[in-house]
Amino acid sequence: MGSRIESGNFTPQNIPFAVHRAFLLWEASPQHPNNLKKLSSILRWEAQKPKSISSEYWEKTLGADIRDTTHLRLTYGISCFFLKHQKGASIQFTSEEEDIVKLLAITHDWPEAILGDVPAASKSEEDRTQERIQYGEIARVVLQTEPVLLEKVLEAGEHLNNPDTKVGRAFTVIEHIGYLRLCLLAGKKTDEISNKKGQKNEEFAIFFNLFNMGSRIAGEELKWLIKNGREYPAVQQFLKAWKMG
Repeated sequence: MGSRIESGNFTPQNIPFAVHRAFLLWEASPQHPNNLKKLSSILRWEAQKPKSISSEYWEKTLGADIRDTTHLRLTYGISCFFLKHQKGASIQFTSEEEDIVKLLAITHDWPEAILGDVPAASKSEEDRTQERIQYGEIARVVLQTEPVLLEKVLEAGEHLNNPDTKVGRAFTVIEHIGYLRLCLLAGKKTDEISNKKGQKNEEFAIFFNLFNMGSRIAGEELKWLIKNGREYPAVQQFLKAWKMG
């Protein structure tokens, strides 16, 4: 069963937050199936985490982007940044399209409750198809008592992993901004560790993994954004803010 929330009068501004709250209520409820993972317990970029490092230390080192549920809120913030800088650009978004982008940002990782966190670089076309299918399945459970929200979420799901739509392409750019942001944070952490006297065992163990994220993976993400983000001013603004543009 889905979790009932106070419906009230939904507006474009509060729909993403109402949807996110409904998901969190469902995940914390007795109706949440035992065979499904909880996004609040899924760590992102775990392939980069040394086995000797605790999940808590990994999250403390790289912040909100590491835990799936807080990653969704962070991606929502990046989507707002993206849309703000898109005003007046060659590619324009209607208010309805902007609402879909924001809603996709706060929901896009729902399929991981079933499929787990598959690194973007490793995803096959079949993985992406399954994500779209499971996204809809979870939405129908979480929002079964909220038909207004369900309709909006299912509409957003049509653009998930979909390079054939304007919204789908834009959201992929938003995701890559997020990937690069995290890798740049990892790079800053390596600088902090390098300049610190008397490194702790945890810092020594994590250093080379962070260095890999901050150099090799960051370089790959930068190349991707330069190639695919030319028509999106937010990309240039982001790179400029990080002194890369």
